[in-house]
Amino acid sequence: MPKPVKRRHHYGFQPSLFREGVLAALLALFTGAFEFLAAFLIWPATAVMSVVLHMEWPGSIYAIGFLVVVPVIIGALMWVLSPGNDRGMGMHVAAVSALVSALLITIDIGGFTKFAIFMLICAVPLLCLTLAIHVVMRNKKTRGLDHIFEQAGIPGANIKIHRHDEEF
Repeated sequence: MPKPVKRRHHYGFQPSLFREGVLAALLALFTGAFEFLAAFLIWPATAVMSVVLHMEWPGSIYAIGFLVVVPVIIGALMWVLSPGNDRGMGMHVAAVSALVSALLITIDIGGFTKFAIFMLICAVPLLCLTLAIHVVMRNKKTRGLDHIFEQAGIPGANIKIHRHDEEF
């Protein structure tokens, strides 16, 4: 007589509710991924701005003055507009905009030196990564699988991974 297979089913929901919950969880996951990736749009924008700035206004005092004033304005706006509990994000954005402006000023004055190209290729993506990490850490939706299961309508669900030859 074969040994009965133990199966555990702890599903207390209807399939239609499950499907809607899964779609909501997937939407939340993609929204979080977009917020993470949006920080990396700074990289191509910086590259394009540096090329245009150096070609059209090389060493222009007006362009340099503009690049000095912009991070101050962005920092002030972020300080005023960010809520009291999220001042760190405002300061982070202000610091990143100041560093990007400093790089653009360096390129505008000195041209595309090896240092400037290195900074465009290596430093700007790292700045983007710090912003993306800050967004992820600040984002309340990224609390792990438990939160995704709650959004899917199955709170308290667990995942166990077994080898194929293991019994449950």
